[in-house]
Amino acid sequence: MNRDLYLSPKFADHLRKIGMLEALINAFKSYRERENFPFVEEQKRIIKQAVFKGLCDYYGQAAKKPTVEKILERTEEIANRLYGKMPKTVGEEVVEGFEKDKEKSEKIPIIEE
Repeated sequence: MNRDLYLSPKFADHLRKIGMLEALINAFKSYRERENFPFVEEQKRIIKQAVFKGLCDYYGQAAKKPTVEKILERTEEIANRLYGKMPKTVGEEVVEGFEKDKEKSEKIPIIEE
């Protein structure tokens, strides 16, 4: 879970009950997307360049040479597959973190005297 926003499961449940958890998650999500956007785009660009170069090398040695447009289409397909599933949204991370914390707190045995 992201260390920028660490909340206890009990507090998160309280925020959910009063209707503020979703607003907090959405605000954090928009902030994170705005801050990470240049890095995500740079990663995608680097992957596309590498795939395009590889396809050009591969098709350069082949007897049948496709058009640049076909290579670009194939590059897009492969890059999307290589880039894989987009990173989790902030909301998914927060909820997953709360569930893990809740499981941990439920597993701690209570010793009564």
